[in-house]
Amino acid sequence: MHERSEINKFLRTYKSSGSLIQTARDFAEYAHDGQLDKAGNPFITHVERVVDSIKDEHNNENLVIIAYLHDIIDDGGFSLSDLRMFFPDNIWSAVYHLSHNKTLSREDYFNQIIENHDAIIVKIADINDNLMMIRKSNISDKDYQKIIKCNREIAYLNSRL
Repeated sequence: MHERSEINKFLRTYKSSGSLIQTARDFAEYAHDGQLDKAGNPFITHVERVVDSIKDEHNNENLVIIAYLHDIIDDGGFSLSDLRMFFPDNIWSAVYHLSHNKTLSREDYFNQIIENHDAIIVKIADINDNLMMIRKSNISDKDYQKIIKCNREIAYLNSRL
């Protein structure tokens, strides 16, 4: 994760192309540069798979932008204030709802997500991608329990759409 001073420099010098999708992609690539997922792959590939899933299922520009940004606060070091400078209210609000304040229980976190329709859709795509990655490995008892939990979370989110 980048230091706050590095993020501030990125924000000061960032030149937007005018496309919010490109801006979101640029932010995600910067935020997750050098990060690896649990399988040792570049973390940005997870973000891109979530984006691709959103494009395939919904083809909605706002959802694509949110998908690019969905882990930028939790795992990328960016703040809500950073996003407010570049993205409209509906975008940063959905990203806020997706961001997991570590003081919240998992239940409270999901109650936060269901307050925003777009956040629900992106979170379902995020969980589905995480499930696909688990299923590609040798499934342990711990993985099996996580699959059950994820399926329960998806069902809960789907019931709130």
